[in-house]
Parts: sequence; C-alpha cells; structure tokens
Amino acid sequence: MVNKRHLQNRITSVTSGDTTISDLSEIQKVFVDHFQDLLAATPNLGCPAKEEIQAVLNHSLDEDQDFFVTGKLLKQINTTIIALVPKIPNASTVHDFKPIACCNTIYKCITKLIANRLACVLPSIISLPQNAFVKGRHISDNILLAQELFSGFQHDPY
Repeated sequence: MVNKRHLQNRITSVTSGDTTISDLSEIQKVFVDHFQDLLAATPNLGCPAKEEIQAVLNHSLDEDQDFFVTGKLLKQINTTIIALVPKIPNASTVHDFKPIACCNTIYKCITKLIANRLACVLPSIISLPQNAFVKGRHISDNILLAQELFSGFQHDPY
C-alpha cells in the first residue's frame, strides 16, 4: 500500500509552457526555478532586544541574536524542505502544486520575531481602506460601509 501510494504521488512529468518534461532532473529544475523566484526575498532587518527574543522562546537563543546582528543564518538553520501537494487530481504544471514549507524551529522563531515587530508598525503604514491587514480590523467593515453607500445610490432623489 505504501509503495502504491508513493508511486501515485510521484511527479513523472510536468508541463512548462507548451513543453511536457519527463526527465527527472529537468522536472526538479523547473520546480526549483519556479519556487526560487516565487519565494525569493531580500530581508531588511533590525536588531531586537534580548527580552523580545525571550518572550517568544521563553529562553535566549544565541542563533536568533546572531541573526539579527549579522543578518545571516547558518546554512543548517536556513534550510527548508518544501513538500509539493497537488491542488487538483492529475496535476501537470508547477502552478497545480501548493508548496508546504517545513522549516527549522530556530527559523520559525526568527520569523515569529519579525512578524511581531511588523505587527506593531503595520497599523501606522496601512491605510483605512486596507484595514483587513491590521489586527482587530475586519474586511467585513468595508463591506458594510460599501453596502450602506450603494443602498443610497439606488434611491431617486426626485
């Protein structure tokens, strides 16, 4: 059963543009190139206080502190395994797969620290119409406002 499922989940070919690729090394290259472009980013990071790191981890981790000082991670920490999950049966293009990232714990903690720092800044840089991106605000607020405005447009003032 395990072998059968393994064979069913194996990606034997992928369509890239008008070309169908079935060579394993070329399939790997297509996926790597696609997700490298999709997930690539250049971080611009500050240096958090030691207390901020302790609040997330409940103890101090030197690797986290080193990252925020140098902006660099050890290769072993900065490694993520990406599992590709098909969005549809018989997936045939890279867009038919959803990447699931399996990250190192320290990497996840650094990400949490960055997210916490961004959460403090986001309300001041996101405008009111984009309020779904701010904690405590909901996109439904905009929907209700739009419904209220449009309901007034349907009445003939004369």
